[in-house]
Amino acid sequence: MASEKDAMGKALQKMLTSLREAEEEVMKYRQSLEKQVQKRTRELEENRHMLRTLLGNLQGMAYRCRNDPSWTMEFVSEGVIALTGYHPEDLIGNQTLSYGDLIHPDDRDAVYEAVQDSLSQRDPFILLYRIRTKDNEEKWVWEKSCGIWSEDGTLVALEGFITDITALKRLQQEREQLIEELQKALSEVKILSGLLPICSSCKKIRNDQGYWEKLENYFRKHSDILFTHGICPECMKKLYPDVYEKMQREKALSDT
Repeated sequence: MASEKDAMGKALQKMLTSLREAEEEVMKYRQSLEKQVQKRTRELEENRHMLRTLLGNLQGMAYRCRNDPSWTMEFVSEGVIALTGYHPEDLIGNQTLSYGDLIHPDDRDAVYEAVQDSLSQRDPFILLYRIRTKDNEEKWVWEKSCGIWSEDGTLVALEGFITDITALKRLQQEREQLIEELQKALSEVKILSGLLPICSSCKKIRNDQGYWEKLENYFRKHSDILFTHGICPECMKKLYPDVYEKMQREKALSDT
């Protein structure tokens, strides 16, 4: 009996020792896991911080949204404030309004159709359109986005970036208007160039058909110049000496 009790005691002691060793191993493994979790958590926080910093420095709005006419937002970066005047929480889930509400009414259908055409080909898309901000300011925006697809081919969301190009668009419009005005002005200008055969006596000009015509008639046909007629003092003295003398006397009296 004594030997059996001793054997059982030794077996129990061995079992307890094995349990303690197993607990220690479990504790070590748990501590290792906790360290890995803490390390991974720090890395994720650092990545989130880097992402927030990156998105915060972008001159525009990064987003993730659903493919519906309202473009229901699931994520919106802080850049939306400068772009639209609204905060991310205003647009996420259409809490205050949808992004679709911000798109200019004249551009909404065209934007939706362009996106659907690109998605049907699974192509990324670039769009130019107008939005209305919280202060009712009209802005032109440039958007580059693409569809996000699941493994089974289902469209999950749209992800992209939108930035303000109003200043660039205005410069382009001003440039186009200036070009149009210059082209219009040039079309109204008639330019004379080359050699003009002119009579040294009567001052008539020989036209392209070989006929001699008065100088003012020729210029009127080939330019927008209009002539007014008068007479110079030399010609008046020669042709109308009496009138010339009278004018000279009146001028002398007025000078005195």
